[in-house]
Amino acid sequence: LDAGRRPIPRPGSLGITLNAGRPSAESLLLIVAFREVKGADLHQSRKKAKARQNAHVLTTGYSGAMSERNHDETSAWTAKRKADRAVTYPRKRALIACEICRRRKTKCDNVRPTCGGCRDLEIECVYADLTSKHGTYDMASLEILDRINYVVSLLENHRDKQPKYACTVSNPPPVQERTPQELNLAHINQGLDPYLSPGSQPWSEGYQGDTGTSQDEAEILLESLEIAGRTPQVSEDILNWPIFGQNFDRSDIESLIFSPQNHEHTGSESPSFSIVKDEVRSLKPGKRICEEDILPLIDRFLINVHIKNPVLDADDLIDRARKISENGFSWDATSCLVLIICALANISSTFSSECVTPQLVNEGDKNSIGDTPDYATAENYYIAAQKRVALLENSIPATQCYFLTGVYEMYSLRPIRAWASFNRACQTLQIYLRGQKQKQEAGVERRLYWSCLKSECEIRMEINLPSSGLAKANYPDVFPTPPTANSPDSRETVTSTTDKRKDGFSTGSTRFFEPDIEQIWKYYLSEIAVRQIGNRLMNSFYKTDESAWLRMPLDRMIRVAEELELQLTQWFDNLPTTLVTTTSSSSVHKTHNKNITNELRYMLHARLNDFRERIYRPFLYLAIHSPAEDPTQQRLTIYVRRCVDACLACLMRGTPRHRHHGTWYENRGMFLKSVLLVAAVKSGKIYVPDLWRQGVELCTAGFKFWEQEAPDLREARKVLDGLLMGLDCANSLPEPPRLYTIPASQCGTIANDSSRAEP
Repeated sequence: LDAGRRPIPRPGSLGITLNAGRPSAESLLLIVAFREVKGADLHQSRKKAKARQNAHVLTTGYSGAMSERNHDETSAWTAKRKADRAVTYPRKRALIACEICRRRKTKCDNVRPTCGGCRDLEIECVYADLTSKHGTYDMASLEILDRINYVVSLLENHRDKQPKYACTVSNPPPVQERTPQELNLAHINQGLDPYLSPGSQPWSEGYQGDTGTSQDEAEILLESLEIAGRTPQVSEDILNWPIFGQNFDRSDIESLIFSPQNHEHTGSESPSFSIVKDEVRSLKPGKRICEEDILPLIDRFLINVHIKNPVLDADDLIDRARKISENGFSWDATSCLVLIICALANISSTFSSECVTPQLVNEGDKNSIGDTPDYATAENYYIAAQKRVALLENSIPATQCYFLTGVYEMYSLRPIRAWASFNRACQTLQIYLRGQKQKQEAGVERRLYWSCLKSECEIRMEINLPSSGLAKANYPDVFPTPPTANSPDSRETVTSTTDKRKDGFSTGSTRFFEPDIEQIWKYYLSEIAVRQIGNRLMNSFYKTDESAWLRMPLDRMIRVAEELELQLTQWFDNLPTTLVTTTSSSSVHKTHNKNITNELRYMLHARLNDFRERIYRPFLYLAIHSPAEDPTQQRLTIYVRRCVDACLACLMRGTPRHRHHGTWYENRGMFLKSVLLVAAVKSGKIYVPDLWRQGVELCTAGFKFWEQEAPDLREARKVLDGLLMGLDCANSLPEPPRLYTIPASQCGTIANDSSRAEP
C-alpha cells in the first residue's frame, strides 16, 4: 500500500499475465494507463476533500478562522524560509533519472538501487550512470564532498610520512625495549623531512613547501635522548669545507685521537695503561697506594668531582672506604670503585678560572702534567683499579666503576678509552635493570642512567662513534629525583673536630666540609636539560653533511634556528640565580661553596656559547659559500653575526688551567671555533672583529699547555698555525704582534657579563 493511497490492483488482476522476467511492452502500456486513470480518480477525490474542509471552516466560527489564519501564517513563514535557503543554498533535482522513468517521462526519486516507481511496478530499475556514486547529490553537496576528500588525502599523506608510534603503558617495568619506530633517534626514515628531527609536531605558521602546497612545515622539536646516527660536522669536518680547498688531511688529527700511542710507540713496544711517558713520571714519582690516604681522598673526590656527577651515595661510599682503610684492598667491586675514586681525587683540583696565556707556555714553559703534582699517584691508583675491572659483574657498583673510569680518562684526555668505559657502563646498566623484577636503589639508578647517557652523547658530538642503545630503554623518569629531606645526600654540613690539612681536607674519619647539595642538584638537572636541547640541535642540523644546508629552504632553517635559540634562552633564563651571577662570601664553608658555584657557573656558561655557535653554524656556511651578490646574503647577516659573536665569546674565555671532565671537549671546541673564524675572514664576505686574532692566540696557547697528554691537540695546533700562515700570505698582512702580555685576569671576562643579552 502506498502512503495515503487506496490499494492499487496488481497487474495480474487486470487479466494480464506477466512473464517471470520483465513485463512485455503491451503489459507495460496497460499498467501505465491504469495508473494514470487511478491517479486522475485520486486527484478528484482530493479536490472534494478540500472543498469539504473549506466549508467546515466557514461554519466553525471565529476560533476556526483564527486557527486557519495561524496555519496560513505558519505556512507563509515556512515558504519564506525555504525561499531564503534556496537563495543561499540552491538545490536541484536529481541529475539523471532511471531508464524506466525517463521512458515514462515521470519524476524519478533516484533511490538506489531501485527507485520508488520501479518498486511500485515491481520491475527492474536500471540507471545509465552506474559509475557515478553521487548521482543523488546536488551541486552544494558535491562541493562539500570534494573538500572532505581533499582533507582526507592530506591526512593520509601526512600519516604516511610519519613514523608509527606505539602506545606505551603508564607504569612500565624497570626497562622496556622500544621499537626503532618509537624513537626519534632512529635512522632517517624515508619520507621524513630531512631537515628537522623525526617525531616533531607541526606548529601554527604556514609554509609554502617544495611541493607547492601550503602546509605547516615548520616544526617544534620534541625531546631527544640521543644523537641520531652518525654525527657529522665534528672539528675535522670543517677542514673539508670548500673554502679551504682540501689542503688539510683530517686523518692527521683523527688518527691520533684513536691511537695516541702512534707518536711515541714504535715497533713491538706495547703501551701501558698510562699515556704519560716513563721519563716524565720519573721526574715526579708518585706515592704508593696507601690505605691511610683513602678517607682524605674521598673528601677531595666529593668536593672536586662528585659535585658534577652525583652518581654515588656519599655516606655509603664513606662507610665502604672506612672498611677498606681498616682491612685493606681486595679484588671485589668495592675496592675497584674506591681505587678509581682515589685516582680521580689525586688528578683533580679546586676550581680556578685562570686561563692559559701565550706568555705562560712560551716563557714559563708550563704544561698540564707539570701543573698536576699528583698525576703519577693518580696513575698508580688508576692502574690498580683496571686490574680489577675484568672481575666485575653486572651490578650497580660495576656500572659506577665503569662510569668513573670514563670520567678519569676524560680528566687525563683519553677520549677513546673514555668512550669505551662509558659505553660499557651503559651496557652494564641495561643488563642489570633488565634482571630486576622490582626496583632497588632507584635514586642511584636514575642518576647513573642520566649521567651515562649524558656523557655518551657528549663524546659522540665530537667523535663519530656508535651508540650503546641506552636511550632505547624506556626509563620512566624524565629527570632524576633530587634527594629528599630524609635521604643521606641531603644531610647538613658537618664540621670535623679532627686535624685538618692546609688545603682544607680532613685527615680523620669524618668530613670537614660537605658541598651544598641543593646547589649541586640545580646544576645537575640544568646539565641534563641543556643536553636534551643539544641533542635536538644535533638531530635538526647535523644528521647529514653540510650539503643538506644548501638544499634546506632558508625559511625553514630560520624557523628551526629561532626555535632552538628560544629553548636555549629559556633554559638559561630559568637557571637559579646563584648559577648565573657572582656572589660574595667570607667564611670557610662559604668560600668552598663559592668555588664550587663558580665552577658550576663556568660550565653552564660554556654550554650556552657552544650550543649557540652550533645553532647558527649553517648560516655561516651559507654566507661563506654563496656568491656575494646572492640576495640571501642580506637575510643571513643577522644569523651569521650571532655565530661569529658566539665563536668570539668562547675564544676570549681562554683555555682554563683547571683540569676537569670537559678539558678535552673545551680544547676541541676552541679549535673548531678558530677554524670557523678563519674561514669567515678568508671568504672576505663577513665582518669579523679584530679581536678574533687574540682569541686564536689563546687557543693555540691552550693546545701547547695540554698537548703533552693529547697528541691530537698538537696536530690541531699545527693545522691552525698553517691556516693563519696561509691567511697572512693571501692577504699580504704583516705578522701580528704576539700576545705575550695578556694578563690571566682578563681571560674569560669578555661576553660573560652580557650572557643574558640577546645573541
